Amino acid sequence: MTIKLILAPVTGEKAETIALKTGLDLARRFEGHLRAIHIRPNAREKTSLPKDLVNSLSGKALKQVMAEADAKSLNVSKLAREMFEAFCKEQNVPSMTRPRKTPVASAGWEEKLGDPHHVISIVGRLADLIVICRPSHKIDHNTGRFIKAALFDTASPVMLVPRSEPKTIGTRIAIAWDRSAAAKRAVVSALPLLAGAETVRIISVGEPTKHGPTGKQLATYLKWHGIEAEVESERVVKDPPEQALIKAFDEFGADLVVMGAYTRSRFSQRIFGGVTRTMLNLKSMPVLFHL
Repeated sequence: MTIKLILAPVTGEKAETIALKTGLDLARRFEGHLRAIHIRPNAREKTSLPKDLVNSLSGKALKQVMAEADAKSLNVSKLAREMFEAFCKEQNVPSMTRPRKTPVASAGWEEKLGDPHHVISIVGRLADLIVICRPSHKIDHNTGRFIKAALFDTASPVMLVPRSEPKTIGTRIAIAWDRSAAAKRAVVSALPLLAGAETVRIISVGEPTKHGPTGKQLATYLKWHGIEAEVESERVVKDPPEQALIKAFDEFGADLVVMGAYTRSRFSQRIFGGVTRTMLNLKSMPVLFHL
């Protein structure tokens, strides 16, 4: 098992070069391909005017509004592509659009027209890993739509990276282990990264809420894959589990966290918060999620 095809959605925002750099670093590590994708919304979604107002416009006025929105969208696409091309030139990475047997990493640019959530839900299903830069706002804002589509509709692992470049990613990996099936899927998807890490630590907090393998049993599973992992005894804490986990990650010096996403119901997470919600909005640490 390895990581060969890495998908990175690109809107043209400068901070997204961190996601591109992370994706390319992983592609180089595994001799893979970085697939950068830019999505232009459908005509009616390009305008910033309220939907009701757009629907009330006359044919001529609507045509003018759509033309202006289209011109703006094309300019955004142009700037996004220029950013990607400048990145590839700086990184000296060859451009490819079709699979080839090559011992070096490659990168490619694609543009799609459509609803971003819908497009990501399709192309993301054929990615070994989706790398996304955290939005400048919280996940509930529109800037988080790539993340929502990637998490809920692709069945692929999703790595969120900070908006400032971390010194390292994947040398000290913390596994947030809650015995859930989602956590197991996250671990399996991260096996290539875990195998290359200097140190791996399995961290659990609070009383177990699910039946499933213990941290020690997970460590034995990883050992069958040639991966040595430290097991931190389950912490009994008074603080909310998300705060206790972040403290444990910081104490370990983790530069990547591997965890299952939404192991409680999404409704429960929305009402009460939760570990996934906290980690999605955490801006300082790379996290690999799997649903």
